[in-house]
Amino acid sequence: MDARIANIETSSVEDVYTIILNNPFKYISERKYILQRKDANGKDQFYLNSQLVQELSQEDLQDIRALVDTKLELYFSGIDEKSTINLHDLFDRILNEYIHSKSETFANHAMGKLFRQDVVEALYKSIIDRDKYLVKGSVGQGTWATVPWVSIFDPRVTTSATHGVYIVYLLSADGKTLYLTLNQGCTDLNNSVGKVEAIRQMRQVAQKVISSVDCGNFETSNSISLGNDLPSLAQMYEAGCICFKKYEQGKVPSEEVLRQDLSELLNIYQQYVALQNEEPNPSMMPSFWKISHGNAVFTSEEKAFYEQKRLAVVAADIKKKGRSKVPQSDDFMENMKAGDVFYLCYGNSVQYLCRLTSNELVPCPEKGQIWFGRPYEMIAKAIKQIPYSGKSYWWEPNNNSTCIRVPENDLFPFEQNILKPYFDISIEELTGQMVVGGEEEMSVKDTIGRIKNYITAKGFSYNDGLIENFYLSLKSKPFIILAGTSGTGKTRLVKLFAEAVGSTSTNGRYKLVPVRPDWSDSSDLFGHLDLNGKFVPGAIIDFVKKAEIDLAHPYFLCLDEMNLARVEYYFSDVLSIIETRDFDSSGKIMSDPLVPDTYFGTDSDANRRYGKVSLPENLYIIGTVNMDETTFPFSRKVLDRANTIEFSYVDLLPQLIGEEAENESAQDLPNAFLKTKYLLLSQCATETEFVNELCVELQKINRILQYSNTHVGYRVRDEIVFYMLNNKNDELLNRDYALDNEIMQKILPRIQGSSTSIKNMLCELFKHCAGDYEGYQTEDHNIGSKMYKAAQSAECRYKQSAQKIAFMVRRYEEDGFTSYWL
Repeated sequence: MDARIANIETSSVEDVYTIILNNPFKYISERKYILQRKDANGKDQFYLNSQLVQELSQEDLQDIRALVDTKLELYFSGIDEKSTINLHDLFDRILNEYIHSKSETFANHAMGKLFRQDVVEALYKSIIDRDKYLVKGSVGQGTWATVPWVSIFDPRVTTSATHGVYIVYLLSADGKTLYLTLNQGCTDLNNSVGKVEAIRQMRQVAQKVISSVDCGNFETSNSISLGNDLPSLAQMYEAGCICFKKYEQGKVPSEEVLRQDLSELLNIYQQYVALQNEEPNPSMMPSFWKISHGNAVFTSEEKAFYEQKRLAVVAADIKKKGRSKVPQSDDFMENMKAGDVFYLCYGNSVQYLCRLTSNELVPCPEKGQIWFGRPYEMIAKAIKQIPYSGKSYWWEPNNNSTCIRVPENDLFPFEQNILKPYFDISIEELTGQMVVGGEEEMSVKDTIGRIKNYITAKGFSYNDGLIENFYLSLKSKPFIILAGTSGTGKTRLVKLFAEAVGSTSTNGRYKLVPVRPDWSDSSDLFGHLDLNGKFVPGAIIDFVKKAEIDLAHPYFLCLDEMNLARVEYYFSDVLSIIETRDFDSSGKIMSDPLVPDTYFGTDSDANRRYGKVSLPENLYIIGTVNMDETTFPFSRKVLDRANTIEFSYVDLLPQLIGEEAENESAQDLPNAFLKTKYLLLSQCATETEFVNELCVELQKINRILQYSNTHVGYRVRDEIVFYMLNNKNDELLNRDYALDNEIMQKILPRIQGSSTSIKNMLCELFKHCAGDYEGYQTEDHNIGSKMYKAAQSAECRYKQSAQKIAFMVRRYEEDGFTSYWL
């Protein structure tokens, strides 16, 4: 060590700075990774090379920031008295303070620093070797996590919670128990095969590990309990646990015991790592690739010719793609090795699974001077031709890539999205090595937090919980009605939400269609034949067809001023077809055709262009409506099939935008973010207890509605259940708040009339939502004002619905008629 900083307590800032400039910075700057400049005040600034920044992912940048924070913490640890805090004290603070912290503002909270920095640094100082392990902690991104964690990764297995097996400390939802576990990830597996099958496979992996290593004094009984009514991700933590020890509030063991426990679990972890490295040897693990013979570049004859010769062919001038730092042609000619496995596409159609048999590079002069081939053997032919509908990756068939390596971190989704559905084969069957899936670091809750930040940065303010409600409504049924006063931001919400998830009018995944008053049937939407038998496209058929082709991304159709024409007339086909949706054997949502192939008559060009058009699983339809003398009311057929979200709140004061929101950028999310898991109540079998409790509550409400013959049927029941399950899985809203939304959106919009039975029913329904009010007498002409007062009380269970019912009763008292609509 340089003598000038041998004693950090007496070293000057100038000494430290000089050594940094003369040593590490000098080395890095020569390679142009980090550059230096002067600001307006003459102070030095350091910044990453802009080209390097473009190559780095958001996760890479976060890791760099975390590393910088760690290095600064190391420097100050020698002079900061707080750095002497040990694991015992930190764990004690977590168990005693985390739950209270959740009631406070998330941003810049000390509890976040405790998880992300203090515990991480204490682990490094106590027992964790920085050169062998990576440690990360999280309390959530933008909002408090139900189950916060601190993970320890062996880079030979994984450096991210998105895949692999790793050590993780998990705090229970009630904050009273801290678990030290060897665990496995879950989200990709859950999304791919469903919760029940995912749990089965995870327990299978856990048992395989338990039978192969000595778990010593760690529990292997799968009795870890993180709480009740957990979101799916937290439930998967429980299912994925291999072995554990627990520390309870008020009973945290000594520092020595905590270190011994962690040391023992590190030993167990290393046994697992060693097993992974035994048979077969990791150096023999092949790389996996995608190669495409593009339809625009290869004729059918050329494809058949090279297929017969067993040559994969790529031109020598193909540029780099994705995160690769080398051109795709260099990867093909130099970095693909004999034994590597690739799947071959013709365009975006998956054809064969192959293995390179030689490192030989074969010139292909018949194709051109810059074309070269690599010999291969065929492993399998695609068992079925289905459109790819999984998450977007550089290596998936819909991506315009020619030769792209599947990153190690993506092997699990590669297996689930390519190998199994197209070839019915696993990586373990191909190589003898098992890959284990991992969780997504960005939860749905965190993703929605980013969407809200993006919308806020655009200068729009919506009620708390509205964006969550909008998301849940779309996921539960891809048809929403946004109702309210003109100018409250209904159309803008659709546009901004679509932008925030990566769907814009520029990329063709968002379309605004103003509804015309003269629309009278579905031909206005889809098209008609003119007098010459020529097909004239309607307002949305091209957009729907494009969505049907590009199933990987969500498409948003906004029907503006939807009720300027009678919705039941021009939209009836969509309302009917949306009820025919069902999952096929591959998990894709199918429907009856919106437009049959006979729709185009004798116009063969139109038939070739459109063919049969179905309702694609990635199409989300949102109608904006105003209720005034220029518009038409809705029938129950429409209202039963939609979530009706009312806009009545307007905050005219300018909003102060925080730095986090101001810097938020749009995301590019796959359709999986919005795709429903439930189309039938039978698909909710794993949540029987929750569904039964919810249906009991809905039955009570339905009995009240029967007083006025406004009770709901199975469709409304099922869609409320789907909404509530999606909310439970992603832990977005309080349960009563979420059900309050559904009463407002699925039940109250159907109620209107002038009979006494309507008023009596509303009075009973109010009592169910808010409790009794002063002097319950239905003939009293002042019930509405009493209801308003009761609806403000803390005991009011469903506050929004209670306030709406009070409005409807007051309107009845004043006009002798009432309805949901303003």
